[in-house]
Amino acid sequence: MRALVIGSALALALVTQRPAQAAVSALATQSNPMILDVDAREAARGLLRTHFRVPVAPGAFTLVYAKW
Repeated sequence: MRALVIGSALALALVTQRPAQAAVSALATQSNPMILDVDAREAARGLLRTHFRVPVAPGAFTLVYAKW
């Protein structure tokens, strides 16, 4: 559950950033979405595994996320 919350917060932080107009096309679109996979097979033990894929364009990339 904690990993899902952190992954969701990361996704929200990425979506709410205002990139330069030229970089807008490099962000997630309906045909090229951000994907968050959650493996909850061991949730009973308190373990969740996540894999977060963010489509980006080549070049400089700044990832902004909350400091927990």
